[in-house]
Amino acid sequence: MDVQNYSFVREEIKKVLKARKVHYGKLAGELGLSESGIKKMLNGEDLSYNKICRILNAAGVGVSDFFKIIDGNAPVEMALTQKQEEYFLKNPNAYHFFYQLLGLDLDWEKLKLRHGLSQRSTEKYLIALDRIGAVELHPGNTVKSRYAGNCRLTFGLPLVKQVVDQKHRSLLEFAHAPNEKFRGRKYLVNGTLDLKPSTTSEFIGALKELVNEYMNRSKREGVVERGAAREDVGFLFVVTPTEGMAHEKIPNL
Repeated sequence: MDVQNYSFVREEIKKVLKARKVHYGKLAGELGLSESGIKKMLNGEDLSYNKICRILNAAGVGVSDFFKIIDGNAPVEMALTQKQEEYFLKNPNAYHFFYQLLGLDLDWEKLKLRHGLSQRSTEKYLIALDRIGAVELHPGNTVKSRYAGNCRLTFGLPLVKQVVDQKHRSLLEFAHAPNEKFRGRKYLVNGTLDLKPSTTSEFIGALKELVNEYMNRSKREGVVERGAAREDVGFLFVVTPTEGMAHEKIPNL
C-alpha cells in the first residue's frame, strides 16, 4: 500500500510520536538515521508504507492499531447476548435466517425469495428475532439491527460447534481453541467478500503481493538478522466459494 499522497497519515504519525513522547533524536537512533533525515521523512512526500512501519515499530505502536485509529470505518466487534445464543442453539434455522439476513443488509424480501419462504414463515422468523433483540421490526415492514453495518459478529464456542454453517466452523473453532504452537497468540481476521469481478482481480493481485512481500521478509530476516527473536506466525489462507459451501437452506415454519 502506498500512502505517500496522504498528508493526514504523516500528521497522525506525528501525533502518535508526541503522545508516546518519542523525540526525533531517539527515533533517529532507533532507525539508524540522522535527526534531519527523520524530519525530512515526516515532512516530505516520500513516506512509503515500509517507512511508516519502521517508524511505528520504533515507537512501539502496532501498525494495525495505528490504522484502526485513523480509519473511522474499522469494524466493530459485536457479541450476541446469552439469551440470543441460547435461542439460536435451540432454533438453528433462526440463526441461519438471522446470519443471512445480515449478509443481505436486512433485506428480508431477498432472503424470502432466495429460500422460497412464505410470507407467514418470514414474519414468524422476524418476530422471533425481534423478541430476542436480534432485530427490530418497524412500521412499513422495515427491519433494523444493532448487528448490521460495519461490524464483526462474535459468539461462543457451543454455537459455533452446533449451529454455525460448515463454511465458517473450522475458522471459528480455530479462533476459540487453544493452540500451543502459537503460544496463545491468535491473528484472526475474517469476513465474507462479495465483489465485482474487476475488484476481485484487484483483491487477488493485492493478496499475492502481500504474501510475496512477507515471504521475502521472512527469508531476509532469517539470513540478515539471525540473532533476532522470531516467531512462527503460521500461514495465510483464503476460502473461496465451492459447491459444498452454499448458504444453509432455511425451511418454512
